[in-house]
Amino acid sequence: MSGVERWAAVCLCGAAVSFWLAWFLMPLPGTTDPAFILEQVAATPGRVYASVAVQLVCSALLVPGVLGVALAPELHTSRAAFAAVSLVGIGATGFAADAIYHLLAYEMTLPGVAREAVLPVMARFQSADLGFIVPQLLALVAGIAWLALLAARAGVAPRTSP
Repeated sequence: MSGVERWAAVCLCGAAVSFWLAWFLMPLPGTTDPAFILEQVAATPGRVYASVAVQLVCSALLVPGVLGVALAPELHTSRAAFAAVSLVGIGATGFAADAIYHLLAYEMTLPGVAREAVLPVMARFQSADLGFIVPQLLALVAGIAWLALLAARAGVAPRTSP
């Protein structure tokens, strides 16, 4: 295993661990009710803030990780691998944007912020504004699955990786 492959593997393992840690730290991930979100974030602000940091680390680790896979001799000329890595990169930006949504919720629950004033903003972020990041998050899932399949077929990753 070359140095690049080793660092790519470390980055991907770090991304996987930080992905699940970020979700573990968030109170009830996947919830979209704005009032409930603000209530839960206010109850656990330290965990939410930590989740934001971990989620941003995950987003950053995904990029060198998948680039390392794409640079493997078996994949570096593959147009499909290029497309899969591109989807993961697009998805990483969406995952980072999602972290900023969580940071926004954290900021909205700080002392001195009027809940009545921020609730309509949070409602918009949890409805129509999700249209900005949902396609990116779908690209992340599709890109990771596709790249794992391509890497397994090329012998770059274990067949159990997909």
